Amino acid sequence: MHPLVSVIIVSFNSIKTIQLTISSLLNQIYKNFEIIYIDGGSNDGTREYILKYLRKKDKVIFEPDYGIYDAMNKGLLHADGKYIFFLNSDDLYIDDRVISDVVEKFIQDESVDIVLGGVEYFNGSPLIRSGRKWINYTYKEGDFIHGWHPPHPGFFSKKSCYDLWGLFDSSIKIAADLDVMLRFIHKNKAKVACLGRITTLMEASGVSGNWRGRGLGLFNVIESYWKNGIRSTLIYTLIMRYFDKI
Repeated sequence: MHPLVSVIIVSFNSIKTIQLTISSLLNQIYKNFEIIYIDGGSNDGTREYILKYLRKKDKVIFEPDYGIYDAMNKGLLHADGKYIFFLNSDDLYIDDRVISDVVEKFIQDESVDIVLGGVEYFNGSPLIRSGRKWINYTYKEGDFIHGWHPPHPGFFSKKSCYDLWGLFDSSIKIAADLDVMLRFIHKNKAKVACLGRITTLMEASGVSGNWRGRGLGLFNVIESYWKNGIRSTLIYTLIMRYFDKI
């Protein structure tokens, strides 16, 4: 059985990085996936590069958006796959078995709603690893209260989760991915399985990867915690969340 996977790529003037992103997808041994490109109006050659490698099953939207989460929501609305993967236009899969391994994890236990893969960070080039990694082997209910937060490029979900519990809250400019995870996992008790290996190489210098972004995102984080029922331990949660970044 090879269920359809929807891989959503959001881009804007990403010609320097999206080539490796697309290559890491097209090299996957699992072939039953569609790529949904949501481009905010690139004028640096990104559009032309996407069209060059567009397959019949892929979809593409070239139009302005109201930020990355608005663009991700557009992708979700056009997704036909049973499983949803997000891959940033400056990130890539670490090897050619990522999609097959994640799908196999879902198939092993049909009650699993979300699979988490590990993420390794790089600076500027995938050849320049930062040494920082995130990888989990287990998930326990309540982990979010202790500051636990999977990086979004390692978050793989059934589409039914978005159908049941909603899309990204695009009013949360930086931490809407955390908001989705809290809503799915902490609030609605989605069942989680951990793959236990690195799946994604992630650019470390994104919007939330610098101190300014973290400062701006802190208010979004607090808002998301309150929305999803984490109140009494908020200060502790924030301390634990940022401890490894200090």
